[in-house]
Amino acid sequence: MARMTGMARLGSLALLAGLTACGDGGSFAPNDSSTPLGLTAANALAVTGEIDLAHFSAGDVTGGLTSELQAGVIADLVSSGAGGAVPAFTVGCDFAGTATLSGTISGGSTYFAGDRIVATFTGCQIAPASPALTGAADITVVSFAGSLATSNFTLVVDVVADGLAVASAAVGRTSTGDGPFRLSFTSEYNGAVPVRLTQVARSPALDLAIGNASFKWRSLVAQAVLQFAAGIPSQSTLAAAGDIDSERLNGSVAVATPVTLVAPADNDPATSFASGQRTMGGSGSSSIRLQPQNATEVRLSVDSTGDGVVDDVIDTTWTAIRASSP
Repeated sequence: MARMTGMARLGSLALLAGLTACGDGGSFAPNDSSTPLGLTAANALAVTGEIDLAHFSAGDVTGGLTSELQAGVIADLVSSGAGGAVPAFTVGCDFAGTATLSGTISGGSTYFAGDRIVATFTGCQIAPASPALTGAADITVVSFAGSLATSNFTLVVDVVADGLAVASAAVGRTSTGDGPFRLSFTSEYNGAVPVRLTQVARSPALDLAIGNASFKWRSLVAQAVLQFAAGIPSQSTLAAAGDIDSERLNGSVAVATPVTLVAPADNDPATSFASGQRTMGGSGSSSIRLQPQNATEVRLSVDSTGDGVVDDVIDTTWTAIRASSP
């Protein structure tokens, strides 16, 4: 199996950022109430900031394994040609840290449905700018099609995360996750040039933590796409849905993306999605509709009475939203 190029590694990092953009990890204490929050103009900024933080954390955790599956220690094990039961062994990661691996693999120098790898990471990094992984992941291959050697493939895996912490120096945060999720990653290349990277994550219930914020995201569905133009990252898109229980808010918010969010593909903390729409629903049919006006400015339309009529309009910025979570 060919090693992943520098551009491919960059693409994986940027795709991870497509679900993300600011925050530092902890562990989830599952005492969330599952009681829907009442959404009002008074809490609109705090709720929007908290939901944005949950998106960051989900993207970090579900996308954190991508580089290791493409060309890190997990890919090295699969490409080694070994087959059958693999007793636990510890190996140094490409740039820093270690991983202890075990499992059962088919042994054909690529992924096969049913392959299972159990990994315990300790500060494992594939490259200086890649996320550092700590904690455990039990990974079962659902399907694989294409070629890792040419970076044109789709890999689908079922993952059970156990205290999986993903630390990203590029965006200055650590996110931690516990629970099951299915990750589908599609890589499309034109020779050595990336064209499109697509990541889809689904989970019935995923416990997440970032900084002093903790969430349980039920019925998680999130798709992030990174589009390239002439080999240069041009834009990322995100569509995500589910029910997010916030421990700090002591309640839940239903989230949807009726219009796909589109952002410039960079890690500037002052900018984010420039177009699209995200909706947040609470108790009594109260709601907040988030509509980016451009890459820095955002409009929040609040229906606090749940009658379908906007009661308050708040014009703000991504910077203000990200500073407003509790």
